[in-house]
Amino acid sequence: MGVARTRTLLDPDEFQRRTVARFERTPVETKDGDLLHDLVARLPADGGTIRLGPGRYYLQADLTIDRPDVEIVGNREAIIDVGIHTLTMGFTGSGIRGCSVRGVAGHTAYLVVLGSTNCYLDHCYLPGVVDRQVRMDGNRTRVESCTWPDVGTDTLIYGVRGNRGITIRNNNMDGAADRALDLIFVENPTDNGGATATFVLIDNNWTESRITYPVAQTTYGDNVATPRAV
Repeated sequence: MGVARTRTLLDPDEFQRRTVARFERTPVETKDGDLLHDLVARLPADGGTIRLGPGRYYLQADLTIDRPDVEIVGNREAIIDVGIHTLTMGFTGSGIRGCSVRGVAGHTAYLVVLGSTNCYLDHCYLPGVVDRQVRMDGNRTRVESCTWPDVGTDTLIYGVRGNRGITIRNNNMDGAADRALDLIFVENPTDNGGATATFVLIDNNWTESRITYPVAQTTYGDNVATPRAV
């Protein structure tokens, strides 16, 4: 006879405790002026949380987060200064929540690349540099509730073709901009070849410029913008 199997469901409070503990298991002490490379290096291979206090935290070169489930948390006074470099979320489930992210004028690369599944930028503040800020290049990546206070001069959020489940929601691009600019742009296969992005959600974003998206694969909600379906 086979052995009967039973499944025990977690109490909701216990589930929440374990979920929080997943990120809080490895606290990393930080101070103003720390290099983000050093803070990430102090995490174990299975990730953890880096809590940034008020201050400025620097990149000395391009940095790719090389482990899963790394969350960088702070508030608007916690400034991630990438300089002329790029911060890439390279493993699943990693993201930035609540911090300011800034580069320098004339920055020619992306400030942040969401480069793996379930990576995110959430409630962040992105002043100063006004073009090529966030590249979404992973399945189920999301940019939500972020603020751009300055005038946009080029694409601020760029969704790459071939990715599934891109979410761009509740973002506020305060600065006035040319209505012909694509401040939010999700690639169609005709842009650079290859497969289209699918299951895209673009909702409740505010910009005086244009949002361009693949019409056949996007749920386009209530945005204050000039839409362009391709």
